[in-house]
Amino acid sequence: MQKLKVVVGKQQHEVILEGSSVWLNGQPAACDVITLGNRRLHLLLDGRSLTCELLRYDAAGKRMELLVNNKPVQATIRSPLDELLEQMGMQAGTTRREPFIRAPMPGLVLDVLVQAGQAVEPGTSLLILEAMKMENSIKAHEAATVKSVQVKKGDAVEKNQVLMELE
Repeated sequence: MQKLKVVVGKQQHEVILEGSSVWLNGQPAACDVITLGNRRLHLLLDGRSLTCELLRYDAAGKRMELLVNNKPVQATIRSPLDELLEQMGMQAGTTRREPFIRAPMPGLVLDVLVQAGQAVEPGTSLLILEAMKMENSIKAHEAATVKSVQVKKGDAVEKNQVLMELE
C-alpha cells in the first residue's frame, strides 16, 4: 500500500494505491491509465477523461508542471516520509548545488549552446569546452533556468572560471 498527498493547483487530495485499487480522498476510484508516449498518458478517473503531459519535473521538490487537457497545472506529490522529514525540518533533497557553472579545466570555448532565460534539464549540454585537444561537453546537473552566460565562443578560460549562472 502506498499513501500519497497530491496537491494539484490549490486542491489537496489523499491518494492510496493498493495493488490495482485506487482510493481518492477515502473513496474507491475507478482508474485506468494508458501511456501515449514520451511523457504523455491518458487517464480515465471515475469516468473523467484526462490527457496529461509532463512538461517539467523537479525530483528534489517532488514538483511537476503538467498539461492536463491542454491546460497548465502545477502539482506536488508527497509521501508520509516526506511529511515526517518536513515536520522534523529535514526536507529531503533540499540541498542545491552552487548556482555557478565553472570551467573544470583551462580551455577554449568552442560553442555556447544555451542563452539567458532558457530552461534546462539535468544532462542538457550547456557549452563545449576544448581542453588538451579534446572537446568536453559541460552539462547541467539539475533542472534550472540559465540566469546569465559570462563567456562567448572563442573565449579562453581558466580552471574554476565562472562560465554561467543558473537559477
